[in-house]
Amino acid sequence: MSKKDELRNYPYEGVCCHRRMSRQARAAQFAPFAALEGYEEAVAEASRYIEEKPEFSEEQRQELDRIWQDVCRRGLEHSRLRITYFQEDLRKRGGTWRTEIIQCRKIDRDRRYLITQDGQKIPLDCICQVSPE
Repeated sequence: MSKKDELRNYPYEGVCCHRRMSRQARAAQFAPFAALEGYEEAVAEASRYIEEKPEFSEEQRQELDRIWQDVCRRGLEHSRLRITYFQEDLRKRGGTWRTEIIQCRKIDRDRRYLITQDGQKIPLDCICQVSPE
């Protein structure tokens, strides 16, 4: 009998100085891992679509000011309004256009904000359309 055959027939009793590892712990050694942590989130954030903030012309600003004066004159300041506005993104430069029906609480013409019933402040310079609901 050769040495190879002797070793092959030798009974294996395990390593005596270590406890036997559970199946879950052994499987965890071979589980995949993310070498670049946060990479997927960064790619998703970079590919998220945003638009540039629009610059209104002087005529458009004057038209919007006339609309706000009309809203205040007609007593619609505390009513429901349908507005289309540009909401700036908190993470990237730019944002998205939103159309909402809001309950207006106050129009602060000095600071140029529309304040909704739930406390949201929308800059008047970002609103492009206003109509009573």
